[in-house]
Amino acid sequence: AMRLKCSAERLGGSLPFHIMYGGGLEESELTMLMRFGILIENYTSEVSFIKQKCCSSCLLKDRKDGWATVFKLFAWKATGYDLVIHADLDACFSGRSPARAMADLGDITFLADEAPRGRGGHS
Repeated sequence: AMRLKCSAERLGGSLPFHIMYGGGLEESELTMLMRFGILIENYTSEVSFIKQKCCSSCLLKDRKDGWATVFKLFAWKATGYDLVIHADLDACFSGRSPARAMADLGDITFLADEAPRGRGGHS
């Protein structure tokens, strides 16, 4: 999470960073992320529902974390923002800041990266 935030800030990005959190971290780890300026959106109360509803039909059911890929759908709840960018934590920004890259696209309502590539690929 900190690497992703740093890669955006290095490019001049100043958007707030939120994590859609589903559990698994110690309180001290969450505190460290918050001290670094990352806002924690706590969705732990949704985990059992997601596992129950999504895993039976999930294309990624062989993955132990397949249910967690559904968390990106909670980004649609972020209606208080003009711009929402969802990125996996293993990504890094390069070239332009995320906000600048989106602004250069014009009036886009929804944009995803390329189609999934291979097993486990996702947007």
